[in-house]
Amino acid sequence: MDTQDLIEKLRGKLPRLYAVIDGARDPEALAWLRAAGLPYQCLYAGQKAIELADEAPYLLHLGGERAPLQALCEHYGDEQTGIFLTSDRAFYDVRRQLRRFLLVKGPDDETMYFRYYDPRIASVFLPTLDEEQIQTMFGEVISSYVYVDESTEMLTEAQPVPDRTKVTAAPF
Repeated sequence: MDTQDLIEKLRGKLPRLYAVIDGARDPEALAWLRAAGLPYQCLYAGQKAIELADEAPYLLHLGGERAPLQALCEHYGDEQTGIFLTSDRAFYDVRRQLRRFLLVKGPDDETMYFRYYDPRIASVFLPTLDEEQIQTMFGEVISSYVYVDESTEMLTEAQPVPDRTKVTAAPF
């Protein structure tokens, strides 16, 4: 997707727009975030945030101005190294909601990291959520997840339908 097109489409989501940057897909993410001067925080906490700092996911709030969104989109260009989301809630509430499902149980009951913030995973996973999973992923905090669908190369917004029984994922 063209960078300027992405900026124009996402601009309408400001000031409610957040991004989750996947450090595992961009080894320079943490250095860029530090230099960019945007409000951000690692989604991991404690010792894991220190040990996995270079591979960790980072939440950042893009605020009400176009400049932070433009800086982020221009830095990453066509590389899809994370997802966007919308919320009317404070940064702390959004981070707390996103931290709820960083770890999941695998088929053999082993604990695994769940990289839902990777657009390749979001595009497959989000449209399949059931009612209970919608509550887990969106809660009362997240209004929508926005990502570039790798199969269509279109900016897609996933949000629960009003009765919260399913998620619709449609280009916008």
